[in-house]
Amino acid sequence: MLRHIAFIMDGNRTWARSNYLPQLEWHRRGYDNIEKIIDACLEIQIPYISFWALSDDNIRERSDIEVSYLFDLLTRSIEKLITDATEKNIRLYFIWDRRLMRADCLDAIEKAEKETESHTAMNAIFAIWYGGQEEIARAVSQLAKTGKDMTNVTREDIFAHLETNIFPPPDLIIRTGGHIRHSGYFLFQSPYSEYFFSDRNWPDFSPYDLSLAIISYESRVRKFGK
Repeated sequence: MLRHIAFIMDGNRTWARSNYLPQLEWHRRGYDNIEKIIDACLEIQIPYISFWALSDDNIRERSDIEVSYLFDLLTRSIEKLITDATEKNIRLYFIWDRRLMRADCLDAIEKAEKETESHTAMNAIFAIWYGGQEEIARAVSQLAKTGKDMTNVTREDIFAHLETNIFPPPDLIIRTGGHIRHSGYFLFQSPYSEYFFSDRNWPDFSPYDLSLAIISYESRVRKFGK
């Protein structure tokens, strides 16, 4: 059963350049496409979908102007996201590093999660300023604070302290933009995830492209290490 599709949304910047658009325009166009993919996944009843917007490494490499624009766009977009999620009965979750977030963005995120917590048609997860290695490091740090004997740590111990431990592991991870690499998205939970790499840049990735990825997934035999 295909329960969780995870998207690594690459190619926004390349798409903007090829369409002769201003550098910051790619952020907005990339967000617009999220709505189309959510609707497509909702139609075929995928219970969990997740989107990796930016890694923590990405944000450290951006200029102050671009970072400020991203915070403004995120804060404005969340209000519309809440409205759409309420109409479609979608629950919203966010994964983020609080140390990197602006206060008004944190308030918007917390509002979105609270106002949609009773919705049941789908769970939509947004990873913002997220890194898989850093998530594991934070989990180990939290585990150490519990007084656990750190010479006898199990993977179950680490999993229990991950910020993403309430979500099922991704069955299918789709990466757009022509890049063939993992980059650490859901790093701890994805040893048996299947991958689909698309040459499409994220703003051009359509529901039809999604169907091709799902057809590819359904043709595979998952052995889960057996």
